[in-house]
Amino acid sequence: MNKTPVIRAVDVGYGNTKYIRNVIDGIAVADHFPSIVNRPSVNKNSFQESEDIYQVVVNGNNYEVGPGVDAALEGGVRIMHDNYIETEDYMALLYGAISQMNVDVIDLLVVGLPVDLMGSKRAILEKILTGTHRVGNRDVQVRKVNAISQPLGGFL
Repeated sequence: MNKTPVIRAVDVGYGNTKYIRNVIDGIAVADHFPSIVNRPSVNKNSFQESEDIYQVVVNGNNYEVGPGVDAALEGGVRIMHDNYIETEDYMALLYGAISQMNVDVIDLLVVGLPVDLMGSKRAILEKILTGTHRVGNRDVQVRKVNAISQPLGGFL
């Protein structure tokens, strides 16, 4: 019996991070949260407790993302510059989206990339995202990544 491939999409945009959470009977279940990254202070003993705050770790650093993160709390920031796909903030937003997908293997991850970065950053982004990522308490394997222009990503 052939297993249906797991295909998911994430678009880390300036305003929101949009993603496909699941596919049920061929229908994509989409969700989003503000593209705001909160770095808890070093004096804080734990992450905020909330269903709407996704707690992720990137390179050993704690981050909070999700619909419950308030930009005014502890210096939450929005990111967007030519190298943002190579930042921990970008990965925190991406991991926040992946944490809500509840899968351990993604056969194809489609990600959005600004049109002006397609030539210079597409291969870099696809390489960074292909492989195994520690997301929460589990490892998520991303087998293949396809970066597409963000205007196209909006139609997914």
